[in-house]
Amino acid sequence: MSMSPALRANLEWLGKHDPGLRTRLMEAPQPGALAVEAGELVWHRGLQATRIREDPADLDALVPGARAGDVVWLGVGSGVLLRALLERVDGTVVAWDRDVAFLRPALDAVDWTPWLSSGKLRFASGSDLLAAPGTRLAHPQLGVAYPDELAFQGDRPRALLVSGTLFVDDVGEALREEGWDVFRWDVRDLPVNELERIARGVAPSVVVGINHTYGLAEACAKLGVPLVEWEIDPSTDTLAPTHVTGATVWTWRRDNVPAYRKAGFQAHYLPLATNPVRRAPVELTAEDRATYGVPVAYVGSSMVGRGRELLAEFVRTFGKIFGDADAGLDIARQLLDVQAKRVWDEGYILPRLLRRLAPDLDARFAAAGSRHRPDALLGELAAARYRLEVLAAVANQGLHVWGDPGWDALAPAGATIRGWAGHYHELTRIYSAAHVHVDVGRLYQLDIVPMRIFDVIAAGGFVLAQHSDALADVLVPGVEVETWRTREELRQKVAFYLSDPDARARIVHAGRARVLAEHTIRRRVRTMLAEANRGMDAA
Repeated sequence: MSMSPALRANLEWLGKHDPGLRTRLMEAPQPGALAVEAGELVWHRGLQATRIREDPADLDALVPGARAGDVVWLGVGSGVLLRALLERVDGTVVAWDRDVAFLRPALDAVDWTPWLSSGKLRFASGSDLLAAPGTRLAHPQLGVAYPDELAFQGDRPRALLVSGTLFVDDVGEALREEGWDVFRWDVRDLPVNELERIARGVAPSVVVGINHTYGLAEACAKLGVPLVEWEIDPSTDTLAPTHVTGATVWTWRRDNVPAYRKAGFQAHYLPLATNPVRRAPVELTAEDRATYGVPVAYVGSSMVGRGRELLAEFVRTFGKIFGDADAGLDIARQLLDVQAKRVWDEGYILPRLLRRLAPDLDARFAAAGSRHRPDALLGELAAARYRLEVLAAVANQGLHVWGDPGWDALAPAGATIRGWAGHYHELTRIYSAAHVHVDVGRLYQLDIVPMRIFDVIAAGGFVLAQHSDALADVLVPGVEVETWRTREELRQKVAFYLSDPDARARIVHAGRARVLAEHTIRRRVRTMLAEANRGMDAA
């Protein structure tokens, strides 16, 4: 690989004094989620790309003056702040990042050998953190990814939490609140030897994952650690069987339980929930009310972009099997049109239509190398059409939509398209301020309770949710949540509740009390851990 003089000097020093870290750096995939792009350090986390801009003055809040003692610096960045920190601290500094590849930009930019040689500085990654003494301080920008490591005490039961963003952060917080030390495990980004090294160093009692990850059960069995997965999102993949005992999946959809059990997993139903700290009523300013206090709101994905991607995969695989991709596109469009025409009478019928077309189509797609079910490849676009159709029914009642560009199709119907919403503070303000929130489920899973419903209610918002038996199991319709079944009923109830704030307030009050008492992520995590503990005791 191409090396700057600074990187060459640093790697040479590490080769002599810390050869293990040098080997890990050389094996790490480059560039990683933190990389220099057009001369700027950019951090890719989920769908967000953050430019890392560092100024030594940023340290003032953390280290206002000279500091005695050792420091562990979480999040190395470009090294600008690390260099300033070395000048303020009279003890040693351990510069750590969860992903060893994240050390590369700083090693590439600065020759650290004078500090390394003096013993003032040491670089570390992964589970090295657990043996690093000193006060932990986090990088002002990168540190938001390390709440678990900042809180890691070392004397509590330990959980490896498969890395991710948004919901994973909430589960990490819940685990900590339940008395666990949590360490993140980047199973999708780190090489296998690094993952095994972290697992050995952390020595967890359990591995917790959000959504099912192929091969994770087998990896955990190899390590001798029980696995608990909480499925919260739909998957287009065909479920592969496992022969591992003790791997447990909790799924937000009852209908998925039999499939997981057939595949060899212990499986249980567990609805979604909310983080009531993140989604709590906020004190709205006049500007907030003007910006977010809209009559009707929807926040979420149109699914149009992803639907088109999956449609293209359906067409490619169809062409690979039958030798005629154009015919595959024509068939897909016809099936989607039939689904759209019959949706209000028959619901989601794409699987049935595809079986009628070719009973062995699932097997043919699998034989052609596709991991995705053909109905799932078309289902996303069918769900996108359905979601657009429902929201078009209330577009002229003051609807504002936050989300991806697929929503632009609603503008001619009268909706106001607001673009992406920030997931943290802005989203909570929208939930708190808008008068009526409309919930529209995904067509292929109308039997689940979306997290959006719990989040809106926790934030003190009023939601008109699509009716389902699953929803009626967790909240009382008409008392703790209001529901709709048809487009006309939705239009009528939007008009009624816009005209009656007191009726909205009564339902919000009752619903929020129920959600806070029974439907928090912490309570769900407690349920999963209790079952995992029983399994460990039985073993």
